[in-house]
Amino acid sequence: MLGHTCKSCRCCALLAMHTVHDHCLCCAVLVQAADQQGQCVVICSHLPIFPGTCPPACLVWNYEEVLQVLHKHPGVVVASIAGHTHQNGYLVDDSGIHHMVLPGVVEAPPGRDCYGVVEVFEDRLELKGVDICMSCVCKLPAAAVARQQRSAAVQREQPAAAAGVGQVAGGSSGGESDIVVEVGEGAAAAGKLAERVSGISLGAVAGVSR
Repeated sequence: MLGHTCKSCRCCALLAMHTVHDHCLCCAVLVQAADQQGQCVVICSHLPIFPGTCPPACLVWNYEEVLQVLHKHPGVVVASIAGHTHQNGYLVDDSGIHHMVLPGVVEAPPGRDCYGVVEVFEDRLELKGVDICMSCVCKLPAAAVARQQRSAAVQREQPAAAAGVGQVAGGSSGGESDIVVEVGEGAAAAGKLAERVSGISLGAVAGVSR
């Protein structure tokens, strides 16, 4: 999530911005960079971003702006995972993005459980829910599958360039992130980020804050 620092994963971007506009701007930069690098993206947020997956009052207030950003790059953003409602929710939008909303563990009755594991494959994501958490199989659009196949072929051809880069499905190398944006830099920081990510693999996770 934007504003959350993850110093143990090199494929996470450390983004701490003040306004929702800045969050959308930086998200747009990350998605565009992933598009240019032939990668796919999973959006992780606290608040849901797609109508129908939760009560309307639980949606992030500028969800339309967020969705416009995600839909500008078909086949790049493949899924979003959110919470907040403490209820299961799932829909696929017209662009083929799978929107999952997961229940809260605090709602689990005594003796019950509530969590899930997402397994990432070339052609799908599999959410394997435990107990009251839902399970689903998210089949990726053909464009997303082709994107990953091309990216994998490039990495096989350039093993030295790909060495040491953390992958979402297979863990990450230690150390702090290579991408850091300081608090309050706004649009100027997004420009710096765009320059820095041109030669860095971002992995598959971007975030949207409230």
